[in-house]
Amino acid sequence: MTESIRQSSSINHLSSHIGSEIVEQLAFTPTHEITAVTPWSRGGNETYVTDFTINDGINDPLRMIAKACIKLSPSETMNEWNVRRSVLSRAGIQTPTVYACSGPTIVEEFILYTLEEAFQRGDSIIRESLRSEYLDVCSKLALCGFNTSSLHDARSRGSDVVLIDMGSDLGPLTGTIRVLDALKIEASFRKLTGQRSARI
Repeated sequence: MTESIRQSSSINHLSSHIGSEIVEQLAFTPTHEITAVTPWSRGGNETYVTDFTINDGINDPLRMIAKACIKLSPSETMNEWNVRRSVLSRAGIQTPTVYACSGPTIVEEFILYTLEEAFQRGDSIIRESLRSEYLDVCSKLALCGFNTSSLHDARSRGSDVVLIDMGSDLGPLTGTIRVLDALKIEASFRKLTGQRSARI
């Protein structure tokens, strides 16, 4: 009985932080144990973020991240970001799984590694996979018409490239196909993965 009360309290605590509508969409039950990993903090110029784990006692704990938009008209901005997410998904670009979204707040899959972490822990096959997918992502963004300024916060599940930022870093969706500079893309990949000048 004490355990159920403690876990229910965790759900109430989470609801007070990310909103009752989000918690309802996540469909938590009193058997779910919720553990905060990091408190709310600035996630960049456009969001505050917090991440937490969910444990149902059966499967491996699931780590999620909540993002709250802090731009003017935050709910409209979140809708715009979700449209951009759909464009990326249709183009075959990896984005985090979305678990819930309401107004200016979204809860999605926490992508564990930075590109540098995935590269450093990977073998030669993984490293070449990351490089190949990074180049492919840049190509697909250009074909979609995004004028992307930076992919510095792209992350990885281990061997893939996942875009987690649907905001200003992704750049405006101009609708115009861009011509890419292959040398600049290679250089940006080396920089993001902590390499010096030599290729893989």
